Amino acid sequence: GTKYSEAMGATFLDRDGKPRPLIMGCYGIGGGRLLAAVIEAHHDEEGIIWPENLAPFQVIVSVLDPKDPALLGLGEELAAVLAQTGWEVLLDDREQSPGEKFHDAKLLGIPVLVVVGPRAAKQKKVELERRRDGAKITVAAEAPEVVAQTKALLSGA
Repeated sequence: GTKYSEAMGATFLDRDGKPRPLIMGCYGIGGGRLLAAVIEAHHDEEGIIWPENLAPFQVIVSVLDPKDPALLGLGEELAAVLAQTGWEVLLDDREQSPGEKFHDAKLLGIPVLVVVGPRAAKQKKVELERRRDGAKITVAAEAPEVVAQTKALLSGA
């Protein structure tokens, strides 16, 4: 149309030498189209697989039994320490079944899942899972170890 060309005074001379506004088109890619393209390229049957640099959260800490004060405290502590590294961290302390939490984490496509569950916590361990390929490791439930192994999973090492 001529909305912008008229506002800018952008004209050309027609055959009769009279100035006429240019007809312009605007074809921006737009944020929505860009995100749709990323999701189309990075998904599987279970949901989105966000690349780390585009993910709304890099890590999700899932507390399997938030009614257990020890588990909830460990989950909150790990989420806070992971956030201090500069990553965006989501703490899932909802009172949902573990299956629902795992399903939702995969659907959201957050690159790394940290599972704080009762069995692993008794052994002072947590489980980390990389969304991209399902790689799982069990590590000591100590902040430095969880941060180091999360970094390794995010970098693909």
